[in-house]
This record gives sequence, structure tokens and C-alpha cells, in this order.
Amino acid sequence: MGNYLISIVVMTAFVGLISYISYPGASEKAIRVVSAVLLIYTVALPVVSFAARLSEGDFFGDISDITFEDTDLGDETYIEVAEEAFADGIREMIFSKYGIEKENIGVYVFDLDFENMRAGKIKVILKGKSALSDWREIEQYINGSGLGKCEVTAEF
Repeated sequence: MGNYLISIVVMTAFVGLISYISYPGASEKAIRVVSAVLLIYTVALPVVSFAARLSEGDFFGDISDITFEDTDLGDETYIEVAEEAFADGIREMIFSKYGIEKENIGVYVFDLDFENMRAGKIKVILKGKSALSDWREIEQYINGSGLGKCEVTAEF
């Protein structure tokens, strides 16, 4: 992807240089056509090469060679990632509604139902200046959202 972007930038600079150097007048239209063709060629080259690989049948061979033998895709990994995303979502909810900085909010999720995205228990700890916030209102807000039973405490 980086090489693709570099080739587009270099070709654009080259076309700009040619346009700057050329004399205005009758050749101006020809320069525009040539520069447009060069830029279209540069942008379309990856698509054309992909289509060529696809017609040769080489592309699907690359996909079928992919194996997941060395990766850890166990249920525990999914649950950990889901719990982390769930906690980040709750942090984002509190930040957007109450303006409390995310680094001052600790969220712990227990007994997450992965399929329904609902927790058995959610514990929110407000730290620093956010400990002075109305924790009862935050607790009611999260309990009312249907994400699970929430308990909010303050840490001074």
C-alpha cells in the first residue's frame, strides 16, 4: 500500500513539473491529456494487476494457503477482547453523558454474556476529580441502559 501511494505522489509531482515547464498555448490541451492518462494509469495499475492475477487463478491459491494453526483463537481470547470492548463502551457512555475523562474511570466487567452483550455485574470506579461526580446518577444511567447490574464507587 505504501508503494502504491508513493507512486501516485511521485507521478503527480512529475505531472505537475511537466505542466509547469511546458509552454502555454496550443500544447496546453495536449499536456492535460497526457498528464490525465499518466495519472489514470498510475491509479489503475494495481486494479489491472489484480485482475490479471485473478484471471490466471493465482489469487485463490494465495488465499487457500492461509492456515490458523499457529494462532490462538480460543474462546478465552474472544471473551477477554469482548470484556475489554464492553468496558471501553461503558467508559465512552460515561464520558459522553457526564464529561468525565476516560482515564479517571475504571470499569470492571463480571460474567459477560458474550452473545447478548450483557454483564452479570459491572463495577465502575471513579478516580481523581471524577470521584466528586454524582455516582448515584451514573449508576442509574448504566442500570437503565440494560447492560447489566452496575455498582459505582469513588476512589479518593
